[in-house]
Amino acid sequence: MAQAGIQHAMMKIRLFPDEAFEAAARQFGICPLNNSPNLGVGGEMRGPTDLMTHFISDLKCSDLNVPGTSGWGYEVKSIIAKSAFRKGNKLVTVVEITSEGWALEGAGGLSKRTEVVRKTVSIFKPTTS
Repeated sequence: MAQAGIQHAMMKIRLFPDEAFEAAARQFGICPLNNSPNLGVGGEMRGPTDLMTHFISDLKCSDLNVPGTSGWGYEVKSIIAKSAFRKGNKLVTVVEITSEGWALEGAGGLSKRTEVVRKTVSIFKPTTS
C-alpha cells in the first residue's frame, strides 16, 4: 500500500511537472519568480512549505472499493526537496517522497500492519534561453 502512494505521487509529478517543480524549488529556498506569492484566499500569504503541503494534500486513499480490503490505505506523508541544481538547459530539484501504507489483516488475528516507503526522484524544468 505504501508503494501505491509512491506511484500516486510520481503520477502527479508527471502530470503536473511545473507545479511539482515550483513547490520543491520554493521548499528548497529558491524561487524563479517571486519569494512570497499571494496564494491564499482573502489575500493571506503562505510560506514556502505551504505550496508543497497543498500539492500532496490529495495523495492518499483509504477506500479502495475492492471487497476484502476494508481498512487498507495509504498516504503520502511528505515530499521534501533535498537539492536543486542546473544541468545543461534544465533546472533540477531532487525530492524524497515518503509514503505510509497500512492494512488490517483479519486472518490469524493479526492487527494493523504499516509500512513506510521512501523514494528519491528528480523533477526537471527546462529553462528558456
